[in-house]
Amino acid sequence: MKTRLILVLILSTLLLPARNGPADSFGPTLQTRWSVPGGAAVRRLVFSPDGRWLAAIAGSQARIFEITADGPGRESGSVSLGRPEITGLAFRPDGKEIALIDDSGTLAIFERASLKSVAQVPRAHAGRASCVTFTSDGTYVVTGGRDGKVKVWTTQGQPFAELAGGAKHKGEILMVAALAGGRQVLSVGQDRQVILWQIDTQRAIRPMSVEKDVRSAAIGGDGKTLALGLQLLTGNRFRSGGLSAHEIRSEDTLRLAVPAIGRRSGTPLPASPSSAFPRTHP
Repeated sequence: MKTRLILVLILSTLLLPARNGPADSFGPTLQTRWSVPGGAAVRRLVFSPDGRWLAAIAGSQARIFEITADGPGRESGSVSLGRPEITGLAFRPDGKEIALIDDSGTLAIFERASLKSVAQVPRAHAGRASCVTFTSDGTYVVTGGRDGKVKVWTTQGQPFAELAGGAKHKGEILMVAALAGGRQVLSVGQDRQVILWQIDTQRAIRPMSVEKDVRSAAIGGDGKTLALGLQLLTGNRFRSGGLSAHEIRSEDTLRLAVPAIGRRSGTPLPASPSSAFPRTHP
């Protein structure tokens, strides 16, 4: 089965001056179509740090597009790791290399210009590889996995370190992100731990625990601000006939933190009609 996918980049109000119509209107500057075996959808879009390149990930394939400021972009090519689904992608800060991870735990590094393979590391993680980033100086690749490990690799795919000094995650790694101005990375895990690491010493600088489950995380473009989507589920369990049911209430919080100095703030999100709901299972 092959499905025709459409990728539309709406960039006119962001990169290009308006040529027709009001200045606040949106107009596509690039539209492209391609066929993906198995009907995989475009589930991830990743820009390079300078905004010049965009990766569109669908299933086991990543397509790379150049975004220009004076007209429509163009596709420069594609890379694939085979059958497993690509679970993450990162551009090196200078845009010269791309790191990919997949559902089987593989790490692969490609030249961005030629899309030739630089290195491939099967089973970089035991099971799914969840997230990937480059350090801010472009020297190392950092990966996190379902196995709860944070690993550091050279850009030639050689293992450098497993970060575990002074702290350790006990659940899947949801995000790894580089902090600006050095070789420090941040890891966020399902175990409610947020850990700031120093790559050179391979030790935790400032582990932090949060009181709620981490559902999502993002690092600001300046590499200095961390946003966490937190959730606390509470409720009662009861049985009726052959069914067990939970009446669950959700308290959701958006928290911002500045990892380098440890300042943080948290704001409960407004309750929605779906914040209290029953969950039933046999």
